[in-house]
Amino acid sequence: MKKGEQPEFSAKWWKDEQPKGLKSAGELGNALKDYETAKHKLGSTGKASDADDVWDALDDVKRAVKAVIAEASKAKDNAEMDATVDCLDKFDRGYTQEERWIEEHTKGGTFTDPEAYQEYLATVLKRLRTSRGMNFGFVLGKKAEDHRLALHRSKAARALAMMLVKETGIQQMTFGTARADKDDSEALLLILEGRQLPGMAKKGERMLMKMMPLPFKKMNLEVEGKKAKDLDDPEDRGR
Repeated sequence: MKKGEQPEFSAKWWKDEQPKGLKSAGELGNALKDYETAKHKLGSTGKASDADDVWDALDDVKRAVKAVIAEASKAKDNAEMDATVDCLDKFDRGYTQEERWIEEHTKGGTFTDPEAYQEYLATVLKRLRTSRGMNFGFVLGKKAEDHRLALHRSKAARALAMMLVKETGIQQMTFGTARADKDDSEALLLILEGRQLPGMAKKGERMLMKMMPLPFKKMNLEVEGKKAKDLDDPEDRGR
């Protein structure tokens, strides 16, 4: 690695420029390769589910960059390692640019087109079942087919909810974290950070049933660390 080197989101660049002797170098190479693959696919499809893969891959790049910086920083009086740290620190400037690219290449309509939303929901709920948890935004419309749930590993929960409000025009929203309910294999557990909406568990379950087949059939709620019952909704008409 030369002094003044500029980083690139490229596995080939890293393979050519990485210094020898870094145990974490392979992790960064793999992360960059996965990111390039996911980015190429999104460029072809524009699907929100493929965009999620790119966001996840970018998160992996960020973690791998930090790991290399941490390891290279331990090398004392080593000019090449110092240059590597200086170069990788500049990745911070590129993340915003990459995030903007992802947003620009993700087609709108995922949450307004019923077929696109069903495909999206099936994909993200499969990921959720095998993950420790994801952030969520949730909006409730007038009937089951109008309700929308957005999930992501790293995007802020409130930002996901506001994205749904903007795309769908539905104002009744909340947010938090979601995971598979360890006490019920059929249930999705929503851990609320935003307000508890009246009847949201019932309405969420009706949405899930409309979109079947999905990995979950039920929706449970957790508020302030405890399982919570649905709030009554006097206007609920079984929607």
